Amino acid sequence: MPRPDSFAIGVSIPILKDKTGNINDVDNYRAITLAPIISKVFELLLLFLCQEVLEIDMLQFGFKRNSGCMDAIFTLKSVIQHYSCCGGSVFVASLDLRKAFDSVSHYKLYESLLSSGVPWIIVDILCNWYKGWLKKRICRFLKIKIDFNQIISATKFLCLKTSSGTVVV
Repeated sequence: MPRPDSFAIGVSIPILKDKTGNINDVDNYRAITLAPIISKVFELLLLFLCQEVLEIDMLQFGFKRNSGCMDAIFTLKSVIQHYSCCGGSVFVASLDLRKAFDSVSHYKLYESLLSSGVPWIIVDILCNWYKGWLKKRICRFLKIKIDFNQIISATKFLCLKTSSGTVVV
């Protein structure tokens, strides 16, 4: 079941990064892509159908309701303070995983979902949902309309290396 076109057309809004910078410089903008509501509803339905078999580790802070970066920073500070006060040594390693999504073996991810108990029909939907992207592996094309100062452009194609504005993947 390939993704219907109406699920894949997003509206991309350019946001100015530096208001004191050059407003004519393309690099001074970042885009926020709003995915269609129908797509998000469908993805939330998939997550709802899988929630019994998918568990999130208690130590994970991202991609979790009511949890985020501030919780991770608080926990890190608390652990460092605890061990420092007790005379222990603290070693911290930092890992930048911003590009990790691009290097994930999605086929192994789908295998992992199956072995975790996610129904095969849902995994099949996900495979088909992203198959055009996985074949190219470099980028996925998303149909977008650009909203700049409330003027909407014609539909364009955008090459994405990561999923934008979606609930799943």
